[in-house]
Amino acid sequence: MDIERLKYLWSTYQRQMLSVEEEKQWRDFLRSKNKTKLFQDFLDAVWEDIPQELQEKDVVSEQAISIITHLPQFKKKRRLFSFYWASAAAILIIGMIWMFWGRKELLVEPGMNKASLTLPNGDQIILDEQNGGLLVGADGLTYVDGSKVLDENSDSAIQTMILKTPRGGQYKIQLADGTKVFLNADSRLVYPSSFSGVGERKVELQGEAYFEVTKDTEHPFLVISKGQSIRVLGTKFMLSCYPDEETSKTTLLEGIVTVKHQDKEIRLEPNEQTVLNGDKLDKVDIDASEELAWINGEFIFNKESLASIMKKLARWYDVDVVFQDSELKNEYYEGVLNRFDSMKKVLDKLEATNSQVKFKISNKQVLIYKTK
Repeated sequence: MDIERLKYLWSTYQRQMLSVEEEKQWRDFLRSKNKTKLFQDFLDAVWEDIPQELQEKDVVSEQAISIITHLPQFKKKRRLFSFYWASAAAILIIGMIWMFWGRKELLVEPGMNKASLTLPNGDQIILDEQNGGLLVGADGLTYVDGSKVLDENSDSAIQTMILKTPRGGQYKIQLADGTKVFLNADSRLVYPSSFSGVGERKVELQGEAYFEVTKDTEHPFLVISKGQSIRVLGTKFMLSCYPDEETSKTTLLEGIVTVKHQDKEIRLEPNEQTVLNGDKLDKVDIDASEELAWINGEFIFNKESLASIMKKLARWYDVDVVFQDSELKNEYYEGVLNRFDSMKKVLDKLEATNSQVKFKISNKQVLIYKTK
């Protein structure tokens, strides 16, 4: 395991967003007695990101020793747990320093698992951030760990639910037919409590989502969004249809889909994308993996305008963006950034690639201006 992977696991752990496999990797790393050098290199890499004035190593060492020696697990089984608890304590202290610095410098953290569910009667449930996913089943609505959200409804009628992520949120859901949907920030999915007895499995989307549709040739899956419909049997695709964007994009990763706007219908194959701009629907060839970047914890920019980039960052970091000079909206960037870095770190990297553009964060607002 390399340092970048460890930094990703640590960052994801702090936001309580580790998958089962990632949590196992993280705990195995902490428990290992044979990775002392790797652990030290990891701490050094994290330490480099902390401001110089907070790097009081003697103080940190004293605090680490104090925490370690007062742990009951350490006292009982000193030999077995010494490296594990030393590792945990050191990471805890660095995390505390980060929290302090974050408040001092108005650190804007990335998004996390966050969503609400609106019931047919209008009641709203704020969903558990730690679980990060829902399962729609015969026994009602549950989280991915099996705990209940809603019991089975005694009413046999199909009911309409609304899953909504805010700015700075993301969430997963598995629908009644087994179809998996991963909602990006500031998105809204309208879906039925069941697909039983229907000819088409129909949902509505506003925002952005990744779909893995369960195959059922007798019951096509239909997504309605912003002036178009996407019809599939069983496939993997991405749909981006934010109201504040000029275009809506449907990107196919696997299988076949048809996209329809008014009287025009386009059939997509893998690594193809439809772009709906006003009343114009076109097809282009693309690298579909770039559209999946946000699912994999990355931002990938391929000759993308700063205006477009900042819309994505504003949704994910829940900030407002102000361009002091509108000409800067047409600056273009290429590169890959970590979606779970702080916003300051992301903006620092954008600054490093273009000396003409500067960013300033203040009270959840990002000011973009040109260097003098």
